[in-house]
Order: sequence, then C-alpha cells, then structure tokens
Amino acid sequence: MRQQEKIGFIKMFTTAVAKPREYKNILQVKKRTVILYILIVSFLLTFLGTAMPILGFMASIGGPKHFIMDTLPQFQYQDGKFSIEQRVEINDGGVRIIADDDVKNFKEKDFDEEALVEVLISRENMRIKNTAAKQNVEFKFADFGKGTFDNKGLVGMLPIFYAGAVFGLGLLFGYTIVGYLFSACIFAFCGKSFGRMMGKEISYKQTFLFAIMARTTAGILNSMGTAADLAFFQSVTWIFVEFVIVLVYLY
Repeated sequence: MRQQEKIGFIKMFTTAVAKPREYKNILQVKKRTVILYILIVSFLLTFLGTAMPILGFMASIGGPKHFIMDTLPQFQYQDGKFSIEQRVEINDGGVRIIADDDVKNFKEKDFDEEALVEVLISRENMRIKNTAAKQNVEFKFADFGKGTFDNKGLVGMLPIFYAGAVFGLGLLFGYTIVGYLFSACIFAFCGKSFGRMMGKEISYKQTFLFAIMARTTAGILNSMGTAADLAFFQSVTWIFVEFVIVLVYLY
C-alpha cells in the first residue's frame, strides 16, 4: 500500500486519465488532496466548456472595445427604444449575437438551440441565454426609462460586463462541483452494489474515491466537445463507458 503523503493531485490525475489499472493503489489519500482534486478538475471542466469558447470569441473579434467602436455599426438607445445602422448577426464558437431594430420584440422561440451563449437585441427588448449556466432572461427597454446610450456608453460599461461574466462563471463553477459530486455518488452506489453481486466488498469511501477519478476523462471530453461543438463527445455515454472500464479493473 502506498504511503498517504506520497499521493498528491498529479498522481491522482495521471492515474485517473491514463492508468485505470492502478486505481486500486490510490487508497490512502488525504481528504484535502481529494478536495483539491475536485476543485481543480471542476475548474478545468468549467474553463474548457464555457470560458474557453467565450475567450476564443473575444479574440476572434479583436477584443470587446475594438469590436464595439470599430466593427459594430453605430447604435443608440433613446427613451426606451433601440436603433442601429444595420442588422448585426454574429455566430461564432457557440456564441450568437443579433441586433436588429426591424424586429419589435425577440421571443424565446427565436433562440438557437445549438448556441451556447446568445444575445438578441430588438427595438424594444433584449434577450440573453447562457446554456451552460441555464440562464434565460429578458430586458424590456421601456423599463429603463428615459436616457441616451450608444457605442461609447457600452464601452464604458465593459467593466460591469466583465464582473458579471466572472460572477456567472463562479456560479457555473459551483454548479459543476455539485454535478461532479452527484455523479460520483451515483457511481459509488452502483459500483458498491455491483461488487456485492460479484461477491467482493469495497468500502463506499474507496468506491467514491474511484468514482471521483473515473469521472475525470469523460468530463474533459464532454467539456472539450461542448467548446468545439462536437456532438460525438457531448454525450453522457462517455461517462458510463469510463465507469464500466473502471469497474472491470476493480472487480
């Protein structure tokens, strides 16, 4: 049996993704190492699945400030109405943005199911959808009251948008941790039941540790598939495949 202090995050991670035969050797591991493992892997999944597509989109448009001032047509919000020189439609890397003052109101049915993040702006409202964070909100310009707002004003609000994005990613990070632990609990329960059927007994604590590790590769594949919009990798099937492989080695 390996010494507790010699098993750290790197050892757990490399074993989880490349050495399923050695899962049985990862038994005596400190609680703080397990917690650190869950936090780092959850952050990695959040970054690959959500943050990376957004950063890629921002890079493709030359940065938000350049896009607003030099690429985006001149627009104006005035006294509850939105107007823009010409229709704008961008669909890149799972991010979809439409601004069209010929449309009076965008409705929920106007969202594209394939897009990860969407912003739809009409003459009288704005709708925002974030699939990963399960957000779907509508803003009615009439509720904003009187005032004027244009491209320069939008640039001035970028720090607020950045703060909102960080807050949203923080919420998604928490959601990813909960989902990660929930799936690990299910696998641990199923794995322990499977062991009893095979006439072998492994403690729930050990099975749960194996489940945390077994979730890693499938989660990374799913997140990368989401970022690259590759349906082949965006399936829970990979999670079950990895769990079955681990069970075979365990029993």
